[in-house]
Parts: sequence; C-alpha cells; structure tokens
Amino acid sequence: MDFVFGGCHATKAQCNQHATAAETSMTTTQRDIQTALDRLNALIGSKDMGIVNAFDDDADVLLAGSEADEVMRGKPALTTFFQALFARPVTMGWDWSRVDGASQGNVFWLFAEGHVVIDDSGTITRRPYRLSGVLVRRDGNLHWRLFHGAEPHG
Repeated sequence: MDFVFGGCHATKAQCNQHATAAETSMTTTQRDIQTALDRLNALIGSKDMGIVNAFDDDADVLLAGSEADEVMRGKPALTTFFQALFARPVTMGWDWSRVDGASQGNVFWLFAEGHVVIDDSGTITRRPYRLSGVLVRRDGNLHWRLFHGAEPHG
C-alpha cells in the first residue's frame, strides 16, 4: 500500500485545520508514519534528548544526516550526536510537503520531501530536505531503524 500526504510546520493553530482535513482521509499506516514524523519533529524542535528513544534499541540502528560527518550507528553514537546538535544556538524542524510510505507487518518505510527549517534567534532559514527511513513497531510505537536525510542541490 503506497500513499502520499502532506505535513505542516507552523504554529499549532495553523496546522490544526490542515491536520484535521488530512487525518480524515489517512489510513492507519499513514497515521502511524505521520505520528512518527510529528514526534521526531517535536523532539528535535524542543531539543529533547528523549529523541534517542525514538530510535530502535537494535545496535545496528543508523542515522545518516545531510552533512558528511553525520553517520551514527547505535544509541551511544546517537546520544553523542544529539547532544552536540542541541548545544548549537539554533532550533530546527521539518516542514514536509510530501510523504510517501508503506508497511508490511511491523516494518514501515517512508520517503519525505520538504524543507529543514532552522531558527537562529528569530532568523528563519528554509532549505530543501529529503528523508528516507525505515521504522519498526515495538511496544505499540514506531521506532526509527534507519534515518537518512539529504539536502538536494541543483
């Protein structure tokens, strides 16, 4: 089962109308993936180290960010990465304009396209961003097994 749906990165009030309309037509897989994306966005936007728990406990969990040195395997490496990221004087999040995804059993995969949104003391920068990922359902929640982000050029 494939699908396409959009996300929203704005104030809660601005997103509510968009989210309500989108949610009425979403399948369970779509809702689960959107919930995982929303959770990740909230955790990174609030610089919450609980973000590490959004990733699977498997030792082979992998995050490959958009920068050359952003390749982390395992939760200890993720912890170090997010501590360094959250120490920066900026906040960030994503504004997804398109999300494609599917699932089979407890495995989910997605491709998202939109923008990374960076707030540097009120100066907002938006850059094109793509995300591909694999998630697994454990204990009733989706956990990232693979996060691969990229900033397309050209």
